This record gives sequence, C-alpha cells and structure tokens, in this order.
Amino acid sequence: MTIQRTNPVPPGRYWIDLVGPQKIGNFGAGVRGLNEAHPGIIRIISATRHLANEAKDYAESPDLTGVLVQLWEGMVGQIQDTPERDWVLFQVTAPAMWEFDTMGTPTVAAANVTSEADTAQRPDPEPDITEQILAVTHGGIGGTISKVVLGSVAIVTLGAVSYLVISRVIARRSA
Repeated sequence: MTIQRTNPVPPGRYWIDLVGPQKIGNFGAGVRGLNEAHPGIIRIISATRHLANEAKDYAESPDLTGVLVQLWEGMVGQIQDTPERDWVLFQVTAPAMWEFDTMGTPTVAAANVTSEADTAQRPDPEPDITEQILAVTHGGIGGTISKVVLGSVAIVTLGAVSYLVISRVIARRSA
C-alpha cells in the first residue's frame, strides 16, 4: 500500500482512515470545497462509520458523496454521539490540491479494494498457550479441570522459584 503524499493528488482510487470528529468533519469540508471548485473531482465510493460498538456501511450511490459530506461537516465540534472512526474509499477524477494537514493522508487503493476489510492486514491471532497444551483434551468438564490444574501447577511452580530466589538473596545478605 502506498501513501499518497504528492500535491496535487493525481487521479485514482484512494482510501483513508479518519479518526475523531474533527478529522472526519475536516475531510467532509475539504471534499465539499474541492467539489464546489471542481464539480465531481472527489467521488465517495463507499464508507464504513465505526460507532461505539457497531459499524455501518455506506454503499456506492449517486448521492453518497453529498449525503456523507453533509453528515461529516455537521460533526465538527460535537463531543457526544460521534463516530470513533470512519473509513472511506473515494475516487479523485482530476488532479486535486489536497490539504493534508486538515483532510488527512490518503492511501492508494488497489483495484481489488472494495471495503475496509481489503485494507486491514492483521495476522491470525495466536492460539492461547493453554489451548495448545490442552488440545488433546476434548473440552467439557475434563478440559476445564485440566485448565484449572495446569494453572495451579504454573502458580505453584512460579511461587516455589520465587521462594528459592528470595531465600538465596536473604542468605547472602546474612552471610
């Protein structure tokens, strides 16, 4: 993924993560300003608004850019009930003078990018070490008991090692 840092931003598809109401509002105002000066220069393809515990997707439609810009501009200065983060896929149709400080820095979107999921690169979560050790146990009460026993053994072992280390430190100081 290539971050777009040249100005003007060349024609192409881009995505951007906007964090906080000020950044989201500034992006909306910037898109509106660019589209007023050069109609259709920025076209929102899709967006995902991340609210406190949910995400809402906006799909491409003829009036999506206007709807979202109006919504985003209304957010400036709000403190409550604002999205934590918005992800936006958009198209620049002609070279656009970009206000990086206020609108953020876009990333070039490959042809296969259609949603936020296409841009997130996360490794698979590491399996819990307890789950790895107990993979031979088939859940249920046996699995739970095994976890409790394994946890107890680990705590006792750690306690014994700590006791031995502390005992040696005290013995050396006494000598």
